[in-house]
Amino acid sequence: MAQTSPIRYSFGADEHLFAEVSESMSLEAFFKGMAVTRAVQRLELPGVLDICLANASFQIRFDPDLIAPHVLLDAVQSAEAQAVAERTLHTRIIEIPVLYNDPWTHETLMRFRDRHQDPTATDLEYAARVNGLADVEAFIAAHSGAPWFVSMVGFVAGLPFMFQMVERERQLQVPKYLRPRTDTPKLTLGHGGCFGCIYSVRGAGGYQMFGVTPAPIYDPAQQLAYLKEHMVFFRPGDIVQFKPIDRDAYDLAVAEVEAGRFDLRIRPVEFSLDAFFCRPDRLPENPAGGASMIKVLKPGLATSVQDLGREGYYHLGIPPSGALDQYALSAANHLVGNPAGAAGLECTLIGPQLEFQQDGLVALSGALMSPRLDGEVVHQDTAFQVRAGQVLRFEFPVAGARTYLAVAGGSTCRWCWVAAPHTPWVGWAGFMGGACRRVMCCLSARPAAKAGPATVCRWPCAARWAAM
Repeated sequence: MAQTSPIRYSFGADEHLFAEVSESMSLEAFFKGMAVTRAVQRLELPGVLDICLANASFQIRFDPDLIAPHVLLDAVQSAEAQAVAERTLHTRIIEIPVLYNDPWTHETLMRFRDRHQDPTATDLEYAARVNGLADVEAFIAAHSGAPWFVSMVGFVAGLPFMFQMVERERQLQVPKYLRPRTDTPKLTLGHGGCFGCIYSVRGAGGYQMFGVTPAPIYDPAQQLAYLKEHMVFFRPGDIVQFKPIDRDAYDLAVAEVEAGRFDLRIRPVEFSLDAFFCRPDRLPENPAGGASMIKVLKPGLATSVQDLGREGYYHLGIPPSGALDQYALSAANHLVGNPAGAAGLECTLIGPQLEFQQDGLVALSGALMSPRLDGEVVHQDTAFQVRAGQVLRFEFPVAGARTYLAVAGGSTCRWCWVAAPHTPWVGWAGFMGGACRRVMCCLSARPAAKAGPATVCRWPCAARWAAM
């Protein structure tokens, strides 16, 4: 383990050993605590009843009749000395739908204005102001615009504490209420200090209230599919992406919960601590391999992941789908050296805004949408080089309806961690089950050959629009 401050230990009454890894929360502290607690678990010490990892600490509950306190302390300190903190974590990213500014938390917060720092503002209005954001919409965009790391589960059964995976100076910080409330709606999205949470049950609380999720996260009856493994859904190390939804979507999700059909969108990921420190704005890599290539800044009207379709499933009610302009997709793939059927982005009418996360070779073919890379015009039907950090934008097409973006290495792409093509009415879709959305990394690609500064690879496009 890297040289860090030693853990401070203290006993709580007769049955608890408390360990303070750090005075402040950090991913380094979390990974160190995780390494030590895993090492203690492997010891299988008789008399150890529970090992509870928290934000920057951990606690061990033990039976003093089976293991003496000093024996336990010696064993844990020995485990600390020998533990090696892993720098990667096999975990999962979970999309949590949220109805921000909902009527239930609003009614509750209005009952407790006398306990708030600003009785004249709502919790969201106050949070936006203290974080220097223009309005509630800007705060919601910032809150849902980057993933959150679950650092502990506790306080009440199933309640996750999490902090946003951005640079420290960008972390949203809002103080807790001056005095706690005696009521908080179940499944409220809360925030106190730099920590967010989801209240798993109704009860007292002091965190600011921003909205509610329809997704149960604690259910002793384990009625939903994602709760079958355990009545408590979250576990330390989970990564959460909040998805703003409207009232209609919320009501539909609640109906699905009541019918026992609701499910969460969950993807396995490998989180690298070193990669996060290098690029904290990037989502974790796909565990199948490859680094994220594109971040969606604006999704456009109907941007989706497409290949040439999948045959042989009509008997199951699933059409072939695929790109509507298969010639254009094949052309874009040809220009960057991909197989004709490799997955690409289909951009319809109003194109997306895309930020490239690494250098690469790309091509556009299809509708004439006046693409610009960092404001400079780029030519369609031509392969061109992009650099990390550059942004690609489109204008409304002057001819045609759909243009296609291909990235070199597409034959080894893991588009959105699920299979293309996008078929929304049967649930085949882009990342987390839908068309490409803001902030989500939508393409992973292995390194491919780079074009020179003056690429001349072109594709004939004459008379393409004759049938349109």
